[in-house]
Amino acid sequence: MKKTLSIVVVLGGLVALLVLLAGGVLSADSRDEEMMVEVSITNLTRGQILSPVFVARHDASAAPLYALGEPASEALAKMAEDADSSGLNSEWDPETNGNVVEIMNVALNDGPIHPGDTVTMNFDIDDGKSMMSFASMLVSTNDAFIGANALDLSKSRTIYLNAYDSGTEANSENCAYI
Repeated sequence: MKKTLSIVVVLGGLVALLVLLAGGVLSADSRDEEMMVEVSITNLTRGQILSPVFVARHDASAAPLYALGEPASEALAKMAEDADSSGLNSEWDPETNGNVVEIMNVALNDGPIHPGDTVTMNFDIDDGKSMMSFASMLVSTNDAFIGANALDLSKSRTIYLNAYDSGTEANSENCAYI
């Protein structure tokens, strides 16, 4: 049986809103059922550009992308400083990371997500691995990002996401570093 789930992520100011609207739930007893998931990210800031978004779908055992109060990994620092997701793509590669099912880099017309723009991605979940983590650089900063760890795509809810400072560059406010 196919089930449908829609997700909307909205960045407004320095807070993102994640809304999960379920048309069905994928439970431990129904892992053979397919769940269609659509995730939309809308940038509602007044001038903050988002980099293309790194997204990973994984199981509950995957390591988090970040931990509050801890230094950012080298891979996340590359994303937060330069919008470079190559390190995250390598760390979260499903070929080498058994907890990860799929990764993608979601962009708008192969570029950043400007204020007012929306990007959409789709997942077909038929393996019970319904967790999603993601990160995107706040482009007009030297090392800030938005992100979420291990969001369960099978549950309906609303989540507010914060912007984070990766702590990997000094906050000089010098335009050469933004």
